Amino acid sequence: MDSMKRIDLLGFILGFLMVFYLLSEDVEWTLSWAFVLGIVYLAAVKPRVGGAIFYALLGFLGGFALTLILGMTLPLPETVRDIMMAALPLTGLILALYYGKKSDYTWWPLFGFRYRL
Repeated sequence: MDSMKRIDLLGFILGFLMVFYLLSEDVEWTLSWAFVLGIVYLAAVKPRVGGAIFYALLGFLGGFALTLILGMTLPLPETVRDIMMAALPLTGLILALYYGKKSDYTWWPLFGFRYRL
């Protein structure tokens, strides 16, 4: 059995056990974890597509966190906060996708390894 099939089989077993555990514990969390497991599986099967999704999510969350920090610390009018709420997460998403495109979405410093395609 080559290494890629072994990784796919291991990912399938771990995903199946995780979903079974979540179903037995709390149904409310199952859909969100199924979404996350789907992204992780997609990243394992197609690193460029999964990498783009991860970069987009991280950029959006980074922009959203920056919006919350600036919105809470700076005394800004309500209209400026509304504009920030719309612009910064999308700016973070675009910057993250641009940064990921330069590395072909395969360099993930978050995990500390590089895919060999």
